[in-house]
Amino acid sequence: MATRPNPHDALFRQAFGSPKHVAGLLRLVLPKHLRAVLDLDPEKIRVLDPTHVDVELRSTGSDLVVEVPRLGAGGGPERALREHPDATHLPPVIPVVVHNGERP
Repeated sequence: MATRPNPHDALFRQAFGSPKHVAGLLRLVLPKHLRAVLDLDPEKIRVLDPTHVDVELRSTGSDLVVEVPRLGAGGGPERALREHPDATHLPPVIPVVVHNGERP
């Protein structure tokens, strides 16, 4: 099934595909207690490859996956697992939904 590209999704991916802009967005939308534990330095934020989205949905999905380290925690989840092989928890995943429709 062919899908039409969504210009809003493309604009969002373009705008927030930059670590600098991701940092700004997260400063605006995350609660204070989360901002206090995350390292929002754009040099440390990684925008991950979006190829986890199914090929048929790739042109319509606006999902961006970013990795934001905790303050004082060098490296990402893979590194965390290597350094702490007995860990019982993975680093948290915090979903952020940005909506620009007429209805909240």
